Amino acid sequence: MIFVHDLHKKMLKNNLLLIYEGKFSQMIIDSVMRITDEKFDNVGETKKVKKLVNHVMVECLQNICIHGEKEDIDNNNSSSLLLIAMNGKDYIITTGNPINNSKIVSLKEMISKINNSTEEELKALFQIAITDTAFSEKGTAGLGLITIVRKTKNKLLYDFKRLSDDYSFFTLQTKIPRGLVTS
Repeated sequence: MIFVHDLHKKMLKNNLLLIYEGKFSQMIIDSVMRITDEKFDNVGETKKVKKLVNHVMVECLQNICIHGEKEDIDNNNSSSLLLIAMNGKDYIITTGNPINNSKIVSLKEMISKINNSTEEELKALFQIAITDTAFSEKGTAGLGLITIVRKTKNKLLYDFKRLSDDYSFFTLQTKIPRGLVTS
């Protein structure tokens, strides 16, 4: 019981609005969307900000559903994670999921290219991504990541923690300035 109270205090101190750990499916994503809408209503958030945060959150969660490992790696490392926090005037969305180590190099290259692109270059990358499905074995060509950076006007933060010889835990974080959207 002390753990629960300590966790609650840490959530309040760090302005964590939502934490979900487990497998993601469309049904779970829909539930998370309803919960975040209620949280935003409770803090009096504008419809435009809610729409932007929800859009980015869906892109992040679809990234997990499309690219995350579906197989049980082991009981401790096979689930995914979503955190939503409010840090001052920004919302922070953090996701994490296991990926095969063979994907790390190409994912780092893709994120680096997206992070280092100008707004015009992102627009061009977006156009390439929607017309060239051969870019990615899953047919998405980084479209979700490009969309996140274009909408938030912020670079993606990421990390990989090795779980085993075959898998790592991929963490992706994006910041959404509430000031980007005016009511």
